[in-house]
Amino acid sequence: MKKLITINFLNSFISSAITIIVPLILLEKNIGITTIGLILSLLPLVFMASRAIFAAVADQIGFRIFFIIQWVTTTSALIFYMFSNSIAFFLLGKISEGLRDGSFWSVNRTAIFYHHRNNEGIAAARFSSIRRVGYALGMLAAGLGLAYLSYNYLILALIFVSMLMGVAAFRLKDKGFGKVNISKTVELLKISNKSKIFWEASVAMFFAGILWTFVTFVLPIYMRSELSLSFDVIGSAFAAYYLIASGATYLGIKFKFSHFNATIAQLLLFGGAAFLIPIAGAQIFFLLLFLLAVGDGISLIIFEEVVATVTKGKSSVSTDISYLHVPSRIAEFLSFSLFGYIIQSFGYSIVFIITAISFVIFSLISYRILKLKNNNTTA
Repeated sequence: MKKLITINFLNSFISSAITIIVPLILLEKNIGITTIGLILSLLPLVFMASRAIFAAVADQIGFRIFFIIQWVTTTSALIFYMFSNSIAFFLLGKISEGLRDGSFWSVNRTAIFYHHRNNEGIAAARFSSIRRVGYALGMLAAGLGLAYLSYNYLILALIFVSMLMGVAAFRLKDKGFGKVNISKTVELLKISNKSKIFWEASVAMFFAGILWTFVTFVLPIYMRSELSLSFDVIGSAFAAYYLIASGATYLGIKFKFSHFNATIAQLLLFGGAAFLIPIAGAQIFFLLLFLLAVGDGISLIIFEEVVATVTKGKSSVSTDISYLHVPSRIAEFLSFSLFGYIIQSFGYSIVFIITAISFVIFSLISYRILKLKNNNTTA
């Protein structure tokens, strides 16, 4: 269990650092925001395609090998970024990141569910809280590293951290299930046997994907280009964001927020703050960022409960989870591709409004799913 926690924490540390480093470095190289968005949009496409295949294989052979693949592709991405003298290397880095995320997320929740049977949703939310701490420290390290170290030294430090993650991956124990069977793999990849509520949950995931683009692409670019904040301030702000979000997730679990109360809180906090940021301007930006973080942290409980609810008891958990997230990857690709153009052509306000509306839709659909499941359980 400690090794799985280590992998989750270090993977989040490295990926969040890259999340901050890549768009800001591209911006410093005078690459247009539209082009930056197109480069970043490559990751969810590779992620989506690789995750489904990895998951179908993992449902047959177990999860350890995919954590090893995740380590290898993380390291290769960092090496590409170290030699990023042209956009081509950034593209290769994003392809490697897509494979990293595909391998990690094809099995991570399956591994968590395997070790926490009958308490899957809460366990997944706890691991999400751990990852949020990793995100926070990774972004802080990225911001401070960009401000006070050279770019190459920062990447070298992340490669060293990746080596530690590799040690944990190789030592991870995995029961395993057998050998790969091509016909079974094809059977697992069929989508015809999914329930109506499964596809309803996947619609909710589509709008959650837009929120990820907002936090990892729009906000850092907004803070740099509109608020003229320094790298260390941006990194510190995102570190605080993820620590606050992690704390909100922890408190929500500890005090057992009802689905209704959690939904209302996240709507008011995240939805309201996303709508107000372009209106309020720089004066209260950090207060609104705080509200975003709290709402984000609470919404994570709902998110993980939905995933656990619609995949519980399935023999194809990894595959089902991967299909559940296909719409979110499509949303990420579309929003990464389009948000840069919208920002350059019309400004930030439209993107913030789209994000707020998306969050409302995600929250309402998720609440409906959990309410229906609870009613069916108690009936």
